[in-house]
Amino acid sequence: MTTQDTRIRQGLGAEIARARVSAGMPTQQALAEAAKLGLRTVVAVENGEKVSARTMRKIEVAIGLPVGAADDYLAGKVTEFPKVRTLRAVSAPAGPDLRDEVERKLWAITDLSEDERWAYIYQHRARQEQRYGE
Repeated sequence: MTTQDTRIRQGLGAEIARARVSAGMPTQQALAEAAKLGLRTVVAVENGEKVSARTMRKIEVAIGLPVGAADDYLAGKVTEFPKVRTLRAVSAPAGPDLRDEVERKLWAITDLSEDERWAYIYQHRARQEQRYGE
């Protein structure tokens, strides 16, 4: 990896750290738990180390970034991530029939109307059915 690549990855790590805090996760441990990754992996990402695409997607989803945001940063298409919506913690389903953590996180976006939240939830369910035949 060249010095330029190292600088870009370090910049990506700093952007992920900023987005993590902005998303209401003050610690790397909080992100590790939300993304279902080890703490060492999150530390590595924020230090600019290379990780798998799957790991990066887990981090993007946990933080609330668009999937592919890290790829766009590495390709030079963006120099910073879009502002992420802060999610309030949800310990139990906040609405009827919320099936997984993604649906609970979508339901927790308080600046969306109930209809908008359900639209995103139904879209998520449709994608799950396409991927896994659920």
